[in-house]
Amino acid sequence: MPAMSLRKLACRVGDDERDRRLDQFLAGALPLQGERLSRRQVRRLIDAGAVWVDGRRVRVASKRVRPAARVEVWVGDTPVGPVPEAAAAIGGEHVLFEDDFLIAVDKPAGMPAQATVADAVHDLYHLLRRFLAERDGGAPYLALHHRLDRGTSGVMLFARRREVNRALAQAFSQQRVRKVYHALVAITAPQPPPGAWTVRDLLSPLRDFADGPRRVVRVAAGGRPAETEIRPLQWFPGAAWVEAVPKTGRTHQVRVHLADSGLPVLGDAIYGRDAVPKIPAPRLMLHALSLTLEHPSTGEPLVLESPLPDDFRAEVRLLECAPPPGLC
Repeated sequence: MPAMSLRKLACRVGDDERDRRLDQFLAGALPLQGERLSRRQVRRLIDAGAVWVDGRRVRVASKRVRPAARVEVWVGDTPVGPVPEAAAAIGGEHVLFEDDFLIAVDKPAGMPAQATVADAVHDLYHLLRRFLAERDGGAPYLALHHRLDRGTSGVMLFARRREVNRALAQAFSQQRVRKVYHALVAITAPQPPPGAWTVRDLLSPLRDFADGPRRVVRVAAGGRPAETEIRPLQWFPGAAWVEAVPKTGRTHQVRVHLADSGLPVLGDAIYGRDAVPKIPAPRLMLHALSLTLEHPSTGEPLVLESPLPDDFRAEVRLLECAPPPGLC
């Protein structure tokens, strides 16, 4: 599967940039950060929610910037190799829930959640907008407030109306959305943790990751609080099936906390180090199983679930049938 890493580029608005449009400012500023993007590419990133101004996501390309404002942009490297066929389209079979205000979609593994630097890469946000436009006509409104890594499969939720956008954003930012992940992991700890446990620490991105994919690490100070509840579901020789419930929403949180517990996710080339390749896996074996929240319009409880994909179930059968080579 093609590999892609995300990077955060940050810049300050100078006095001479006062009242410039956001897309115009970025088209001029990003080349200084090593990224040469067209205005069209910049607008795609803004539209997909990959641009933040002074800590707030901005989706309006025409927004005027002010001096000293800090602008951050999440960009992705161009993947090497073809996009998997299963990750190149979104259709009605991917819709898990839909009403006038929300739409939940089953994201295939291998599909970026939002726009990347490479226009040729298929991302969920724009493929879903295209599907809705072709089905319903017009230009649909769509807002994304959480993200799954490219290799992760599972449920993702979008706002379909501006009137619920703020409430949904607050639900995610205030951790009022319960997220449940299932993962297949290698056992690298001498003694697997007994029963369920909770990981609490501070996480921070590495400042210099130009020589490889973006990484997040545990730090003693200066990071952001992160908490994940972990529960084993099934043990295999040298591997396990676990459930992870993140209480916070930090980048790569579940992957880092599992790896730090001696249980790196199968297929994770970033945090698995040397252990994961000993157990072959078709991709990052992490699945966003469910989201539970109050409906931002009606207030009713809403449980959104994504069935385990075929490759996840197939990996479970392999782990049940034979001991992984090199670990037993």
